[in-house]
Amino acid sequence: MSQIRKNGIYKENIRRMNSSKESSCKLLRERDQGSSSLVMCGNCHGFYSRSRVWRHKQVCHSTVVSKVSAVPITSLRNINNKAIGARFQSTILDKFRSDTVGEVCRTDKMIIQVGQKLWSKSVTRERSIVMNDMRKLGNNLIKLRIVSDDNTLGGEDLLKRQNFTYLELALDALTEKSNGDLKYGLKLSLGYLLKKGAKVMKGVYIVEDRLEAAEEIDRFLSVLDLNWDFMFSRSLFLVEGKRQAVLRKPQSMPLEHDIKQLKDFTVDSITEIVDSENDASDVHIFNKLRALVVSRLTVFNARRGGEPSRMTLDEWQDAASEAWVDPEQVEAVSDPIEKYLLKSFKLAYQRGKGSRKLVPVLIPIDTLRAVEMLVEMRSEVGVSEKNVYLFPYTQKSEGHVNGWAELKKVTQMMEGHLKDPSHLTATKYRHRASTLYALQDIPEKDRNIFYKHMGHSMEINTNVYQCPLAVREITSVGRYLEKIDGSRCESGKCWF
Repeated sequence: MSQIRKNGIYKENIRRMNSSKESSCKLLRERDQGSSSLVMCGNCHGFYSRSRVWRHKQVCHSTVVSKVSAVPITSLRNINNKAIGARFQSTILDKFRSDTVGEVCRTDKMIIQVGQKLWSKSVTRERSIVMNDMRKLGNNLIKLRIVSDDNTLGGEDLLKRQNFTYLELALDALTEKSNGDLKYGLKLSLGYLLKKGAKVMKGVYIVEDRLEAAEEIDRFLSVLDLNWDFMFSRSLFLVEGKRQAVLRKPQSMPLEHDIKQLKDFTVDSITEIVDSENDASDVHIFNKLRALVVSRLTVFNARRGGEPSRMTLDEWQDAASEAWVDPEQVEAVSDPIEKYLLKSFKLAYQRGKGSRKLVPVLIPIDTLRAVEMLVEMRSEVGVSEKNVYLFPYTQKSEGHVNGWAELKKVTQMMEGHLKDPSHLTATKYRHRASTLYALQDIPEKDRNIFYKHMGHSMEINTNVYQCPLAVREITSVGRYLEKIDGSRCESGKCWF
């Protein structure tokens, strides 16, 4: 009877929402639960107050295998919209916060269309990236409404040349800090998002046979291209300036003291957990061990923060079975150091930045038992059977953890033992690895192998990640320039 009542309330609420033109209307709920906003249980379709739905989820969750989620009421307006994929609805739209920007992202046609295209294009299905881009567009639309004093404007109005002056004002207002400085990274990303949005909506208009609207998009893009340098050149200059003048300075690299402390803490903590008798269903142990292993792999390999964290179970199984290592080539190795190294690592390959190339991940022997333990604990700590990732979230989620956040957790565990934890990030480790490698006297063929491991070219390594070789510049080039300048330095003495 309870489910029959829920089904009746569900149908009546859908009818009320479809018949109402207002953004909100009075809806039925399961029982008197206070005045907080409503959400719907994604499993049984019951309507509950947002502040109390967690209690219901604990009961409802026990009857299903998959994770029970709370569906925002505004998402129900899309229930009969066949242009919105069910997975995109549940994975992206239903996950937005119930604030002004979130409501815009869930209901605006242009923002939804752009989000769907970005989601379908993403090979790794990075939900946070897609949602972040959609929120940027949502904030841009809200600012456009404010500067134009017109609350009826929608996302498609961002792409109309008649509103271009208002668009410029909205971008300026959205990217200005409280002290008057410019959020140049945000402004540049908004410019590229507008181009993506225009491209997506032109395709939508052509499919809908709205050819005049598609031609209007071309006119908007022409205006945007003509004004691009005036609007975004300063932002581009500041972005490049920060990359060259700030991020590549040696002072930005992590301290050697902190690096050693992090390594010792991570390895010792992993060993302590693996060697002790822990409850296989202890979620706290699972989460801690997962953070330690992700941190170890990210730092050891100098990988981008999001790469080792999205390793799949299949990629791990290939590494564990040494599927990528040719046994005949191993037998041919005679160098004792190389033989030792072959026994000290497992080798995995995974998708790098983008989707066109595989990048290697070396798995040190000190993490092998920890990874095996994480795999064994999955079913006991609430990892979904559908989750394909080696480092998954619990609570029946199908996603993987954030590598940056896991490394941050480990540094927080070491509070008081680090001199400057703010520099212990994946990006700064890549700067350090690239810089130290450049100082080594290594043959060109071995350098190319290193660049492939890092997942970038020699040019990117030199001009983006590697700190300028200041000491070598002074001692090598300085000696030559001093010589042609007419002075001579020997044994600590100089003659001019």
